Amino acid sequence: MRGFEQQSDALFVYLSPETFVPKDHPLWPIRQMVDAALDDLSPVFCQMYSCTGRPSVPPQQLLKAMLLQVLYSIPSNVKLVEQIHFSILFRWFLGLGLDEPAWDHFSVDGTLIQAWASIKSFKPRDDDQEPPAGKNPTRDFRGEKLVNDTHASTTDPEARLYRKSSTHESKLSFAAHVLTENRNGLVMVSTVTEADGFAERDAAEKMLGNVANGKRRITVAADKNYDTKGFVKAARKLKVTPHVAQNTERNGGSAIDGRTTRHSGFAVSQRFRKRIEEVFGWLKTTGQFRQARYRG
Repeated sequence: MRGFEQQSDALFVYLSPETFVPKDHPLWPIRQMVDAALDDLSPVFCQMYSCTGRPSVPPQQLLKAMLLQVLYSIPSNVKLVEQIHFSILFRWFLGLGLDEPAWDHFSVDGTLIQAWASIKSFKPRDDDQEPPAGKNPTRDFRGEKLVNDTHASTTDPEARLYRKSSTHESKLSFAAHVLTENRNGLVMVSTVTEADGFAERDAAEKMLGNVANGKRRITVAADKNYDTKGFVKAARKLKVTPHVAQNTERNGGSAIDGRTTRHSGFAVSQRFRKRIEEVFGWLKTTGQFRQARYRG
């Protein structure tokens, strides 16, 4: 007799991921070799990590995830995380339980990177005069209006004159942007663009497009600069819930309301989003990227 489909998910599952992997699967011997090698490296990992602070993702899992990415020709970290979400095989190889969450909460932010160009090189685009003699010629800016529409740097034409706020001086700069997952502060996507008032939100929309697959809703935390109707609408179209800090001083008020802010997850996102500053802090100090080492 014909059988009929019954779509009733079990409330409890008393099986481990290992149960679903055939004993003759080629990943079995690979996992045994990898686990043995990583056990030998465990003392090295202990020396590399601090004994205090927030626990990280186990380095063994990160290394095994990178191995899976190579073995299965997964094109990006985003696609790798997506595979870990629904692949029982991948979860078994990494030692993750069926109910352990993967990454789905993100933060986005941007910062300015000073261009490798002097403000003295910022001249009118139609200025074809030869520069004065000398390695560091003087230049009188008095009465001259410096605007990106009419001026450009002769040293780095792609740099833009920009300032972070009204209390900061204008500098020739580029804008750097990163998208991190909230649980561990792992950088998922990064990019560099020209510096202008729309760069952060435009770059954020493109980076979210790389991690949002439209199948499940994710959240993104951000500061007040992202509280605009355009960004909020674009995020929701990608099935991304915008957990942006409310800018109530903006004309027209905040682009989000109590339907978003009343959830406990909103407060959690606002707390975790500050971890993204650690990335910028490292870039500008240890990474020595406060000022670009190249042009363009």
